[in-house]
Amino acid sequence: MYGVTRLADLKVVTFLGIHVDLPSPHPQVALREVASPWRELRIEVAYPEAISISRAWKRIPSVRPLSHDIWCEMLTKLNVTLEVVRITRQEHGVFYSEMEFMTRDGNLIIDCRPSDAFAMALRQNLTVPILVGDDIFPVSPSSNRSE
Repeated sequence: MYGVTRLADLKVVTFLGIHVDLPSPHPQVALREVASPWRELRIEVAYPEAISISRAWKRIPSVRPLSHDIWCEMLTKLNVTLEVVRITRQEHGVFYSEMEFMTRDGNLIIDCRPSDAFAMALRQNLTVPILVGDDIFPVSPSSNRSE
């Protein structure tokens, strides 16, 4: 249900943005805990997802809807809301996440890539909490991983 991480061990984070730290060729989503010790987590994403996330974060409209825009519009028309995003675990440098939706039939949890979860969450009218397992934060302040 909640992957490897227990619900009690999840920490609320805020989205800081998309970064490209040379010489790494991959964009990274930067997240920071909202409470002490304010740890940061960076998750590598592919360029198309980074563009989608960045457009959503900056509220930049596209001439034609992107895939994430279409999914969000479909959910809205079906009266389904994205309630929470959870980064549940990290294995061998790969992050795992899930989105929890509220439907007329109850809650629905969908496994997904973190990049898709961020792109969807940032497109919502209301702020969607992003939770990260306490054990997923890097031991050192700066650590790069991928999804």
